[in-house]
Amino acid sequence: MAPGRRSTLLRSPSRLTAWLHKCAVGRERRGSERLQGRQGTWHGRRHARLGQYGGNAIALNRHYAFVAVGVGNERGNLQQAGMWPPKGKQWFGVSRRDIRDMKRSVAFQADLAADKDRHAPLAAAFLMINEALEDKRGAPKTDDVKQDVGGLAASDALLYVANTAMNRIEVYDAESIQQKGKWNATQPGRLALARDDTLWALVNTQGGRARLAHYTPADVTIDDAPALAAGTDAVDLTIDGQGRLLVADNGPRQQVLIFTRDGSTDKYCESAALDERGGIFSGVAGRPGPQRFNGLTGVGVDVAGNVYVSTNGIGVRQGATWCGVGGDA
Repeated sequence: MAPGRRSTLLRSPSRLTAWLHKCAVGRERRGSERLQGRQGTWHGRRHARLGQYGGNAIALNRHYAFVAVGVGNERGNLQQAGMWPPKGKQWFGVSRRDIRDMKRSVAFQADLAADKDRHAPLAAAFLMINEALEDKRGAPKTDDVKQDVGGLAASDALLYVANTAMNRIEVYDAESIQQKGKWNATQPGRLALARDDTLWALVNTQGGRARLAHYTPADVTIDDAPALAAGTDAVDLTIDGQGRLLVADNGPRQQVLIFTRDGSTDKYCESAALDERGGIFSGVAGRPGPQRFNGLTGVGVDVAGNVYVSTNGIGVRQGATWCGVGGDA
């Protein structure tokens, strides 16, 4: 790490979300402010409401928090059309919240917002990405790709959504929530916006070894993404104020890998790593202590250059549960 920089370990991923909320106002840039393209992990235990449960991603801009959530119908007991999914179905998508008070939804569907039902404001702020069959309690596990949102990124103008199951990245107007575009990407997961408005993504995130991809806003692949070393288990990524790419590696290294652009090759190359190689498994295996990560789930930065890492002792687990806990809790 650069002199004067420090890392903070967040043993509960939900604390990373709390930090994201606290740091919602980012670096001043061309009249707008942003949290350096940081995406994180959202856990809905304190946030869950009737029919909703937590998801796996969050993104912030100057005005809103965009939160990945799921919507159910309480086993068919919630039945209003357009507000709840049909019986036997569930919805996965994005809820838009006020950055100053994340309990307050910000509607973009005028017809639902005018409804007098007490649940209408929340429904009016929900963007459905996928509809799927309702999970059956006790049903055998399958290898099917989960339908929930795998990653989010936002600027003041645009919202990027990783639609993992449909193998695409979708782009929406951040105000109207009208779709502006989409492009193909193999099982995209975590997303991160760079200061030049290019988009970084983890792709091939379901079952295989995730890799990095870099895109222009016009859906052109930039051929500068680094290849990850064998054994790397990339679970999250972010861009810091110096333009460096940080990747949380939950593989044997248990580190945050730092990549810097090499001007001679125009490629990103690993230039440093944060904290002890091997994490809690190095030296005396199992002994906790400073700089000994254990089950990385997220990485973030603030405008001062501090790095925040969330761990849970296991690593990312896909999907979400009806108790309101996000999938990588």
